[in-house]
Amino acid sequence: MQTNESRKEKRQSFALKEIMKKTVISLIIATMLASATAPALQAQNAGSAGSSARERLQRIMDPSADVEEFRHELDGFYTDMEASMNHLLESEFARVLVARAGLDPLGQLIEARKKLPALTAHDLGFLKAAFAKNPNWRELPERLDSLLRPEIREGLKKMRVFAAVTPSPVSTLPGGIIQDNCNDAFNADGSPRVSNTDISIAQAFVIAGEIVMESLPTDVLTFEAHAVAAGVLGGLKGAVLVVETFKNISDDCSGANFENYVTANLNEQVSTRASQTSVNTVQATANSIVDRLDERLDVKVSTRATQESVNAVQQSVNLANSKLDIANGKLDQLLANLAALQAQHLRLQIEANLANGTNDAAIGQFALPAAQSGYLELARSILVETIQKLQATGQGIRNAPTYLAQGDQQKAAGRFKEAYDSYSQAYRAATGH
Repeated sequence: MQTNESRKEKRQSFALKEIMKKTVISLIIATMLASATAPALQAQNAGSAGSSARERLQRIMDPSADVEEFRHELDGFYTDMEASMNHLLESEFARVLVARAGLDPLGQLIEARKKLPALTAHDLGFLKAAFAKNPNWRELPERLDSLLRPEIREGLKKMRVFAAVTPSPVSTLPGGIIQDNCNDAFNADGSPRVSNTDISIAQAFVIAGEIVMESLPTDVLTFEAHAVAAGVLGGLKGAVLVVETFKNISDDCSGANFENYVTANLNEQVSTRASQTSVNTVQATANSIVDRLDERLDVKVSTRATQESVNAVQQSVNLANSKLDIANGKLDQLLANLAALQAQHLRLQIEANLANGTNDAAIGQFALPAAQSGYLELARSILVETIQKLQATGQGIRNAPTYLAQGDQQKAAGRFKEAYDSYSQAYRAATGH
């Protein structure tokens, strides 16, 4: 049987391969539509110099202009992209991460640049027409540099792939071949170096490029033209891979810190509150006083306990009860938070296993029904919810409903393992794996 570490390593390797496999020649136009998603970056192009550059590029991209001018512009574009890739790969962490994904962005760019002189006027015409869909394609290197802000590059340089650190839930995350180092994933103020917005911008480059590249007549382009179009693919995929991994590390480290906080404070807070035994003792004392007062009503008033002393005892009882209520309320909240965290963790495990499909063994409990202490029904509900949310946002789900119906039939027939495999196929179809 596979160990947990070997499974995790296999899942990590599979996830990296999945990131790369969808397109081979698509990302040379990767920021053609990104201008619509990054108005802040567009603002940096204001001024006479930017306006002049855009006018020059507009002249070059005019259908009547000499295609040789476009060839020369492509050469400058690849030169700038090589500089951006050098920025991306200046840290050991980024170089190892990109290499483990099977990428060679700098080599691809150099090779693509070498093939530029061999492009025919026919190929250049098709490429030029695709580039002309957006006037800002030439700004891709600058936008990549803007994405790799100084604080991100600083953090990447500090990350050590094989760093020798004392294992701790707040400084490293165990498991896998390489431990995740938490210390350098955050800024000095504790905020993550990479935000979800950064990842969205990087992914917008890829998504926009894939949409535009679908219009290219790849069946009539030469080998050299294909190689040129594929030149920037590794760089963009590498940038997305690096920022996503950096953000995932900071998210996982934050989750570990929260678990530590819950563990540390759960016992501390309860132990500092009044115990039920002490409250019972106070109540028994109060009851005893009341009983004695009842027995001695016939004695002089001056020998009886005053109303003030009785009120003081009652106040003590009320205060003790109040503190106990507060302690119980905080305990309930902590337990609820912990239960929610555990439920979220289980959901993420199920989704990760569903995404792996037949490339990795299914976890036994996920393929068993609740009647046998399994989570097959929960896996199905996660699948249905994912399909519904994707449809609600206009996303394609391919043949996921077919696999879902097939899994339901197998489940009804008691073939639970086959049903789970069908649900996994449905999940992968819906999410595009």
